[in-house]
Amino acid sequence: MLKLRAKWEGKCIRHPGYNPEKQGVAGIKAGCDTCGELLSAWNLFTDFLVFLAEREKKIYILGGRVSFGVPVKYVATKAAK
Repeated sequence: MLKLRAKWEGKCIRHPGYNPEKQGVAGIKAGCDTCGELLSAWNLFTDFLVFLAEREKKIYILGGRVSFGVPVKYVATKAAK
């Protein structure tokens, strides 16, 4: 059995309270470049989680056992878009 876990952490030095998961584009203050890059990184991270979840389903169908530990909320969020 293969297990992979992914964790994302990031913080803006000027705006430590900014959380791209909860605030998105609206939370970026004064067009801060660092906050914008954090949001881009967050979007790439969630895309990566969706990719892992899709692969997990395909491997399971083929008879393999794999767990990437992808929370359902990320997969559901990207599928809705």
